[in-house]
Amino acid sequence: MALARPLDDPSGKNRRSGRLPAGAAGSFSPRLPALFLRAAGVDNVAVHEGNGLAGLPGDAPFDAIMLSGSVGDVPRVLREQLKVGGRLFAIVGDAPAMRAVRITRVAPDAWQTEGLFETVAPRLIEPARNGFTF
Repeated sequence: MALARPLDDPSGKNRRSGRLPAGAAGSFSPRLPALFLRAAGVDNVAVHEGNGLAGLPGDAPFDAIMLSGSVGDVPRVLREQLKVGGRLFAIVGDAPAMRAVRITRVAPDAWQTEGLFETVAPRLIEPARNGFTF
């Protein structure tokens, strides 16, 4: 999952260089270790470990959130961490009928969902709710 403060990068330079847009220090990527990012020349990222499906409510609101795997439904807590005008990309549903969606926060209590394309992606692992594990 990635959470970012900048809404976009009009120049496109950051996509080609592998760097995040300036000001993206609030980005959240639990799957990429900080050492790997630094070795790749990405020095404006903070790595946090934890339940990505809960997001980072203390650092919200965000301009953009991207889930790196599929979910049955996008948790409301993530949608609420978008600022008005912010966008969230997710793959929702159950295999084999999943779809990529873009959710835009259009008002403090309103979101617009746009279906983008059909796809299939591995499910994000949700933490156990009762704390019991084997």
